[in-house]
Amino acid sequence: MGIFSFGKKTEMDTYDGDGYYDDVTPVTPVEPAAPAPTGNGLTLDGKEGANLALKLVRPESFEEVSTIADYLLEGCTVFLNLEAAAPDVTRRILDFLTGVAYAGQGQIQKGSASTYIISPKNVDVSDPSKSN
Repeated sequence: MGIFSFGKKTEMDTYDGDGYYDDVTPVTPVEPAAPAPTGNGLTLDGKEGANLALKLVRPESFEEVSTIADYLLEGCTVFLNLEAAAPDVTRRILDFLTGVAYAGQGQIQKGSASTYIISPKNVDVSDPSKSN
């Protein structure tokens, strides 16, 4: 059975699929880079105990709205893309999810013509470009 080495060489052989070999080039772990500061874009700021999970959803029918509501009730922030939904379905989805956000003391913000960000009460979504 083979072993993959990250950062140091091991004494055990590894298997490459064709045969065994001993001289494995070690893989050096790379520290994740800090995000580059930008002057625009949205910022998620979670209060203590906040669930900063972000769910990206693209519903096509109203039947999918209960799953999206469950995400909100679990404390997740939802990025809602309504490009694939018909206009009448879009209105129903928005009405329902606005109610869910209101009941949970969350907020809903329009991103563009067909995208919205819905966040629970313990997550603040801000747009630095609109703060001036």
